[in-house]
Amino acid sequence: MPGTPPDQIRVIFSNFELDGRGDEQKLAAFYRLLRAHDPHLVGRAEFLAGPGNGQRRLLDAEAALTPEGRPWLRLRGFIGAQAVGEFRTAAFVRTDVFTPVSAGSIGDPTGCPPTCVTLRLTPYPGDPDCFRELTFTAAHHSYASPPARALEAQELTRLADRRDPRDRTARYPNGRPREALLTLDTNSYPEPGLPGDVPIPRPADIQDRTHLTHRFTPTGTGEWVPDTTSDRTLRAAGLQDVARHLTENGRTGVLAPTTPGYADQGGERRACRIDRAYASDGILTAVEDFTVVDCAGLSDHHALLITLSRRRLAETLSLTA
Repeated sequence: MPGTPPDQIRVIFSNFELDGRGDEQKLAAFYRLLRAHDPHLVGRAEFLAGPGNGQRRLLDAEAALTPEGRPWLRLRGFIGAQAVGEFRTAAFVRTDVFTPVSAGSIGDPTGCPPTCVTLRLTPYPGDPDCFRELTFTAAHHSYASPPARALEAQELTRLADRRDPRDRTARYPNGRPREALLTLDTNSYPEPGLPGDVPIPRPADIQDRTHLTHRFTPTGTGEWVPDTTSDRTLRAAGLQDVARHLTENGRTGVLAPTTPGYADQGGERRACRIDRAYASDGILTAVEDFTVVDCAGLSDHHALLITLSRRRLAETLSLTA
């Protein structure tokens, strides 16, 4: 393996709108944007891979993510199970930093299964014994159905309960849960109340009534309340919103809209923080930074960039941690 390990590990998630809508120039610009951040893990939503062409598209994406002149830094791609439509989730891994152990999709009852890759930190001289595993997941919640998103979020809580029988402790006699990093388009809102968070649209300002039914649920009295079920479910299961975690620990500037929205979808509050990253407690100790990467002109979603300390991640993934 060439060189020395990086001090930082960079993780990007993007719901690149319809994978470029067939515009090859836009697709090339998108991959240039990703390569500029030299990512070690990449999660994708709306990855175009219909029946019969998934492997070809995966290989194309691997090549597009590879830095020019450095073929040994090619990321290895994994694709989620076949979705109802042509768009799927996908994940890409730099194997000089992580060693893939397994990959697949956990249950998704509505049609766009997440991509889950179990990883070990690729060892370098001086590392602790890093045999604990990390599960990296890219997911995409239902666009139109709050009940479907509730089921999807419940399935994703399994990421917080994937036990490793080699890592038994007094607290976890059947094995500690593996560490988890989940990146996704939730198509819903974070629970309100966090100071400085992006405000949720007011129902009265949403002129697109179909959009209202996609993002809000009615009460028995006719009041429309924002769908925050996914956020609440994941956090209750021990997967914390990375941007919220940093904010609660004194960081500023990490809460930003990930979609600009349309005027008829909330007026002055149309921009929303619907793309989010969630992490287990051990991963949170390694988080150094979180940034929303501007993708204006390329996509209707901005990208997420999470920066981890490799040293602290190695300590977390050590069996003696």
